[in-house]
Amino acid sequence: MREQYNDDSLVEPFLDSREFHVGILGNGNPEILPPVEYDYSVFTDLHDRLYTYQWKYDGDSRGYKEIKLLCPLPAGDGLLVEKLKATALAAYKAFQLSDYGRIDLRMLGDEPQILDINPNPDIDYTSALMTSARACGLTYNQVVTRIVELASARMPG
Repeated sequence: MREQYNDDSLVEPFLDSREFHVGILGNGNPEILPPVEYDYSVFTDLHDRLYTYQWKYDGDSRGYKEIKLLCPLPAGDGLLVEKLKATALAAYKAFQLSDYGRIDLRMLGDEPQILDINPNPDIDYTSALMTSARACGLTYNQVVTRIVELASARMPG
């Protein structure tokens, strides 16, 4: 990569495993929302088990139509949910995120691995953050209001 592109790079293995997005709201003592799983089970080719820009926004794409966002997770995943929440919260705090954020993870064996830390994730109605919030009984307006209130509380008076 250095020779071909004259640039540094980081290469990591693709984790062909379960993928989760964990939304968090708050400052100081943040609220961890239930993890959302991206269900790629209909795809046999590992190249299709990646949530691309096209699959997120192109309503005609196969991924847009067939990838399901699961929330809440099955009751048997209780220990997994706790690991996901603990890992997401540790990342949220370590990167000093404020107001809201989302941590994306995949599994390596039994351990969650952080893929991405999103300090300003999509809050579209169909997003993982809003899917998780709805599972908690929160409306879209309540989530947006809470984010604005959290940000406003940090501003000088």
